[in-house]
Amino acid sequence: MKSKINYLLTFITLTTMGISFNAVAAEKPIFNSINSTTEIAQNTSPTKQRGENKGDKLMEKLNLSAEQKQRIESIRTKFEPQMTSIREQMRIEREKMSTMMQNNESQNNLRAQHQKISALQQQMNNLRFESMLETREVLTPQQRQQFSQNMEERRANWREKRSN
Repeated sequence: MKSKINYLLTFITLTTMGISFNAVAAEKPIFNSINSTTEIAQNTSPTKQRGENKGDKLMEKLNLSAEQKQRIESIRTKFEPQMTSIREQMRIEREKMSTMMQNNESQNNLRAQHQKISALQQQMNNLRFESMLETREVLTPQQRQQFSQNMEERRANWREKRSN
């Protein structure tokens, strides 16, 4: 019985904390990574975040002009501070949730914490969407079509890896 409870608590914690490929992949938008390095929280050396090179590769395949690259970099720069802030808030709130799950918190408190995390995730999704819309305006119709095809290939590869 005790092992079942521990299993359920671990499962709920991981699920609530968003530790899944979807949550990790969603942490960094595709358009948010053109020729940039970022610092991982609590790390002083610049490193690439997970998925950052994938965004570069997706955009590379579009044969962007210098002006398009500059405009997309400007869009990335515009959204990055907000996204970094929300990402850090989510990390903190997930840590709080983990601690709450280990302690004897009430279900109401856990639900409230879950709502905080969900609201932050929604804010991040909204920023990603706005960034995508602005970036979309920079692309030609042919580049949009190519990008869509590239994304579908990426999703198919991800599904294939996940099923194995």
